[in-house]
This record gives sequence, C-alpha cells and structure tokens, in this order.
Amino acid sequence: MTEYEGNLISKSFKYAIIVSRFNDFITGRLLEGAKDALIRSGGEEKDFDVIKVPGCFEIPLADFVKVNPGFNPEELHQVAFVFDRTAKGVVVLDDIGFRNVINQNI
Repeated sequence: MTEYEGNLISKSFKYAIIVSRFNDFITGRLLEGAKDALIRSGGEEKDFDVIKVPGCFEIPLADFVKVNPGFNPEELHQVAFVFDRTAKGVVVLDDIGFRNVINQNI
C-alpha cells in the first residue's frame, strides 16, 4: 500500500474564514479551531480575515463578495446557491430572489 502525506503549511497564503453567528456556541468553537489550525501550520493572524454572517444562506454571498470586492450586494436581484457538491451530484437552489429565500427561512 502506498501512503501519501502532505505538510500543513499555511505560510504566505491569505485566508477568509466565513462563519455563521447562528448557533454561536458551536460555530464559535469551530472558528477558534480553524484559527488555531492556521496559526499552528505557520500562518499569522494578519493572514486571515474572519467574516461573520447571520446564518447559512449568507455564507456563499459573503464568499463571493470577498473574492469580488467591486461587487455591490445591494444591486443583487437573484442568487443561485450551490449548497452541496458531492459524488452524487449538485444541490442547487436557483431562480429565487435573495430576500425571498431569507424571509421564507427565518
């Protein structure tokens, strides 16, 4: 059996950690674990941003806005969310206004 193992090195990379404020007892601990893992693998606190969003529906939008800084989310009319990519396929929520998605699930 061949075994491959990589090194955990996070030097010279920039990261964004996006975390939901909903159920903060759990997500707060996950955030601390993610920050700890980055620091233990050579990263520094200046190398990552923490973005806190209200719930799970805002995570893909926060990710998109982070990598597209010129984008204005106020101009957004529709969002296509890809919730999950697995070997079995892709779960997509499409053609629904962003505010309707949030309002129906609060």
